[in-house]
Amino acid sequence: MKQIKLKSFSRIYTMEDLHPHIKEKYITKDGYLKVKLGDSIYSINDLIIKLKYFEIIDYIHKIGKGKMFLQQLIDYIVISKNVSKSRAQHIIDELYYYKLINKKNAWNNKLVILSTQSFKFYGEDKCPNKYSIGFITKQTFFVEYYLRYQMLNNFSNEEKILTLISEEHIKKLHFQKHMYVENIVTSNDGHHHITFAYLNYLKGTDASTLENKVKYINSILPMTQNITFGIRVCNYDNATNTLLKRRWQTHSFRVLSTYYRFKGFQFTSLNIKRYFTVSFDKYEDTTND
Repeated sequence: MKQIKLKSFSRIYTMEDLHPHIKEKYITKDGYLKVKLGDSIYSINDLIIKLKYFEIIDYIHKIGKGKMFLQQLIDYIVISKNVSKSRAQHIIDELYYYKLINKKNAWNNKLVILSTQSFKFYGEDKCPNKYSIGFITKQTFFVEYYLRYQMLNNFSNEEKILTLISEEHIKKLHFQKHMYVENIVTSNDGHHHITFAYLNYLKGTDASTLENKVKYINSILPMTQNITFGIRVCNYDNATNTLLKRRWQTHSFRVLSTYYRFKGFQFTSLNIKRYFTVSFDKYEDTTND
């Protein structure tokens, strides 16, 4: 049977230290923390996730679908915990020590992958074995976009979105159009301005593709409400960003009056390219299950 040593905690954990999700789901009426015993996940892993690491593990699971590049996780911890990079790396070392993550070489870089034990915390068997360049690139796009824009904006008002856009259209935005609702700003007079994000996985996108995105958004917004919108175009690297920006500057809408609610594009490079060229030699190619 595999064993794990538990480092002595330098502090006593109280109810205030627990993540709201843990307090809501795993605290009994008597105020005790529920820990799984004799289940598929080791009790000690279940305990330390709930006490100390849930927020980070949940971020990797929910936003990264179980895996992300090491530097992306470092950036997340630095921002969310307000700590230095060296402290963030130390936290990642702790996650590895407790067998909550694995590390894997990938394209001259390092991926952080949830361990089987961490997936069992969610009642899942293990991380989906998806390591194709296409899958990792798309997932890296979303993690980087979320880290830069959605997390910092702290936008999670799903009820507000659903009053303006149907759930069916939101799913189509995600899975077919590679677009997301980034933010909604509502003025006192009831005017809504929605910022959408388009994750441009391609390097050869032309201006007509961008116009089609505007056309689709315009078609799904209710005509009975006072709404304007803009689109953030997130590109692979600086070269792609500059090229697409220039192509759009010389483009004209086919029917300009159709798009009166559209207030323009914001072009930004997520610099995804760097994740396939940078190496972190500190982390060996190993697994930890």
